[in-house]
This record gives sequence, C-alpha cells and structure tokens, in this order.
Amino acid sequence: METSITFPTIFDPKFERSAELIAYLTKGIAYRDNGDILVTSKSELNKIIAEKYEQKDFIGANTILEAAKKTFETTSEELAERVSRSIRVPTPTYLKLVEIALREKVSLASVIRTVVLGPAIRSALDELSERPEVVPDRLSRVEAVFGDWVKSESAKQGGYSLNFIYGRSLEICEMLTQYIEFEFFRRCDGLDVPKKAAELYWSYVVSPRDTLYSSWLMRTGDMELYESYDMISDGGELSVSLKDDVLLLGYELFLGNSYVNNQMYGIAMDDTHEKFGQRIVNSIVTAIMDDGHEYTEEEYIGEFGDETPILIAYSEFGVTPLKVDGDRVYLNGVEVCEENRNEIAKNILTQHLHGTTLDEPTTQKEIQNAISADDLGKASKLSGKLAEHSVRMGLAEWITNSLFSAIETSKVMTFTIPPTFISILNSLQEDKKIPDLVEQYLQGQ
Repeated sequence: METSITFPTIFDPKFERSAELIAYLTKGIAYRDNGDILVTSKSELNKIIAEKYEQKDFIGANTILEAAKKTFETTSEELAERVSRSIRVPTPTYLKLVEIALREKVSLASVIRTVVLGPAIRSALDELSERPEVVPDRLSRVEAVFGDWVKSESAKQGGYSLNFIYGRSLEICEMLTQYIEFEFFRRCDGLDVPKKAAELYWSYVVSPRDTLYSSWLMRTGDMELYESYDMISDGGELSVSLKDDVLLLGYELFLGNSYVNNQMYGIAMDDTHEKFGQRIVNSIVTAIMDDGHEYTEEEYIGEFGDETPILIAYSEFGVTPLKVDGDRVYLNGVEVCEENRNEIAKNILTQHLHGTTLDEPTTQKEIQNAISADDLGKASKLSGKLAEHSVRMGLAEWITNSLFSAIETSKVMTFTIPPTFISILNSLQEDKKIPDLVEQYLQGQ
C-alpha cells in the first residue's frame, strides 16, 4: 500500500527536531553541514567522515560524529521528555474546547492531547508503521511514549475563565458610586426600612469628613484620580461552567472588599438605633450584606471583628446561558455582535442590575409637562427615576462593552508535549500548525 509520507533528507535548521526524529526512526543519522540539517543512513557515516578528513576539517568531522551519536543513541527516557507548549486561539475556539472538557470531566490539556492532537499523531504513526525504512523497534518506543502521553487527566477544577478587565475612567468611577447608592436604597426599601432611616445611615457613609467617594478614589495622592481608582477589580474573570447540561457564563463586579470606618459605623448605628430602633438597624446591616440571609447587628459585627465596614461594595451579576456555534458566541440566545450590543445591554439591565426599560424621551416630556403644571412633586419623582435609569443603563452598557472585548479577543492555552510529537505534526501533517489542527477538529464536530 502506497503511503502519503515521504522522508526528506535536507532540512531547514528550524526543523532540526524533525530531522532527528526521521534519523532515529530509520536508524540513520542527522547532522549539520553548510547551514542545512542532513539525514542519511548510518552506512554513509564513514564516507562522510573520510571526506571531512580529506578536507582537513577535523572540527567538522567531530561535530558530525557527535550529532550522529546523539541521534543513534536516543533513549526512551529522552523520547518521553516533555516541553511546555502554548498556542493562541480565538475565544470562541477556546470556549468550545472548554465545553468539551466540562462535558467529559477532563482537563483542558487532556482535550488538546486526546481529541485534537492525538488522532493526528496516531494517524501519522500508523502511516509510519507501513514504511519499510522505519525500524519497528524504534517506532514501538515512540508509540509507547504516545500511549502514556495521550491518557486523559481528570479535571482539577469546576470551571474555566476568560481574562476580563473592565474599562476605567473618571466618568465610570462617578457612575459606580451612584450605582452603589441606588443599590443601598433599593435593598433597604425591599426590607421595609423607612426612607428617612436609610437616608440617615447613608449620610454617615458619605459624611463630608471622610466620604465614600474620596475613600475609594484617593488611595494614592501622586496618581490621577481615575488611575488610583482601585475599587474596580483590575483582573476580573468571566467564569465558564456547566450546569444541567447548559454552558454558563458568570460575571461579577468587585468594587473593593468594604469601606471600613469603625468610628463612623458606630456613630451611624447609634444614631439610627436611637431614632428608629433595633429592628431597623438589623434590616440595614442585612441590606449591606445582601447575601440572602437576615442579620442582627451583633452577627454583622461578629462577621468582621475589628474591621466592621460601614458599607460593602460588591455585586455579583449572576450567570448567563452561553452557546458557541462555529465562530459565533451567544449570550442567553442573543449573538454577540455589534447589531445586538444594545439588546444584550438591556438584558443585563433587567436580569442582573435590577433595572427596567424606560422610554427616555417620553419620560423627559412628562417631567416638562409636570413642571408646566406646577406639579413639582411628580416632576421630581420622574426625574429621580430617569436619573437612576441612566446610571443603571450606563452600567449595563459598560459591562456589555467589557464582555464584548473579552469575547472578541483570543486566549492562550498551555499544555505539555514530547518534542517528538511536535516534529511529527510539523513534518508529517502537511505543515499544519497546532492551532490549525484545533480548528480542523472543531469543524468536524
């Protein structure tokens, strides 16, 4: 049976490992001469050395002999040595491989080895076995190394992640400060905290002596305001997980662990307790924690010890169903593309940011009509509603832009592989690179 593999005898130096592999499999030798890597049979070695001696090139002869010795005496242990290899793939490709890893309950590196590269290498080894030049004993050693390398590894974690960095600016800093204020009052309202009690407590959070805004923004005096704004997590992650056979994308906004001011906290709670009672104090600390549990003031203080925060700034925006189809990514059934950017932002607003859609032009007209009718109470209420919507929608758009940036970029994947198999992929797979083989595999799924 005719095979598609042909063995070259002259190699560019960058394919030295491929030359050494062919020399090893054929019990030949590989050596460097005049800038190229040459492969020939061992029986030619005496002739090559004799030619070097005739030319008085004793250094060249010695170099060839050392190279021949290295090739000819390669051990199984040397064949099995592994190197770390990194490849960069588009994010949709990465997500598809992650989905396979999660469904098969194996590591991502195992997916690369077993389902992507393994079949290509196995096919090449099968073709090599049909070549009369290949020494069976040496091929069997390579196959033994392959069998050990291609074994699956159990997943060591419950999920994977995408690198995720929120864009930052002074405008965003101000918007987030406003968002946290709206969230505090929303939580208090849901726990039947009187508005006057929430306002009283909040007045201490943003007291002129040590404001929430200043504490977060002015961490270092020698930097610009937005640069020192470290309440936004600078190395956030989008978590990718599998639950009930559905791929999920989870994302969160980490705004700093807490705003700690023990003295101000004590004064705020004493004043609130005096004017509204212990039940309201307990409801306020429950609103601050916002983790689904009810807290007493005692439990809240016990949670943090000497570093009791007057406010906690942390929001987890939940998870969204994720689907990858070819090079397209879908969030909750909506394709991530420019045409759908606004729709995705509105979904984030209503599903994760406790917002509602609002017809801004209509609301503006209603406010102006109320002012004309001297109904300033209605105008003020509508204006507050519009202001809160603009903050929540602005936040949704900001998160959406950051999500798009993460999904439209690429991801580096790292795994280990014996150099022998890199040589096989380079020289025996029609010069296909590893990322090409990844894409080829996924297209067949």
